This record gives sequence, C-alpha cells and structure tokens, in this order.
Amino acid sequence: MPARISPEKESQIIVLYLRGLSQTEIARNLRLSQSTISKAVSVIKRDASQNSPEEACSRRGALDIFEELRSLSADLRRAGVTLDQANRGYKLIDELGKIGGDLDMLQGLLAVYKRITPKEFPVEDFVQATVQTVRLEQECGKD
Repeated sequence: MPARISPEKESQIIVLYLRGLSQTEIARNLRLSQSTISKAVSVIKRDASQNSPEEACSRRGALDIFEELRSLSADLRRAGVTLDQANRGYKLIDELGKIGGDLDMLQGLLAVYKRITPKEFPVEDFVQATVQTVRLEQECGKD
C-alpha cells in the first residue's frame, strides 16, 4: 500500500510531473515507490478535474510551474503554433544539437539548397529528393 506523503513531497511530485518527468523518474528522484507516485498523481488529477488545475496546483505550491506552462501555451497559441508543431520544432533543434548544429546552421543549409536547386524546381521537392537519396544510400549500405 502506498505510503502517506507530506504536503512538501506532494508539491515536489506535481512540479516534477508538470515538468514532464515520468512517474518512474519521479519515484527514483524522490526515493518513493512507484505506487506512491501513482496514487499522488491520481489524487492531484482528480482534484484538478473537480475544482480547477490552477487551484490544484496552488494548494500544492506548484502555481509557478502551472503559470509557466499556461504562459507557454498562450505564447504558442498567439503565434499560431500547435503543440505538435512545437514538439516537432523541439525535435529538430535536438537533432541539430546532436551534430553540433544550431538554427543558424539550418538557415545556412536552407540558403545553400535555394542556391543549388535548379530553376523552376521547388526547393521543397529538391530537399525531399535529396533526403530520399540519402535514405536509399543508407539502406543499400552506401553511406
């Protein structure tokens, strides 16, 4: 049976949960059992659905992270960016970082593509053809 947790631990749980950690990661970080974390998250979700997410977070000392997430969501909405688009953008930046690149490098690559793309040939099609060629070479062991 899950142990009773202090309000301080419950606050830590919700902050970590809202920061995107899995229940397993939270359990490991706080040295609590998985079932304790699962029960705490369920209680917090139930509270949020019965009252409001803001109230549930506020009662647990997690209003700051709630407001950060709400502000991010509002910024994305104002910019016309969906959560899926933001997630894909994050993944793109993460992949660039793995090869030592950044957004400046990506913009440079796009400029190169625009320069070398044959006239009357859409740049997007040229990029897709290049990517398909690289994938085929990898599949055939030619990379």
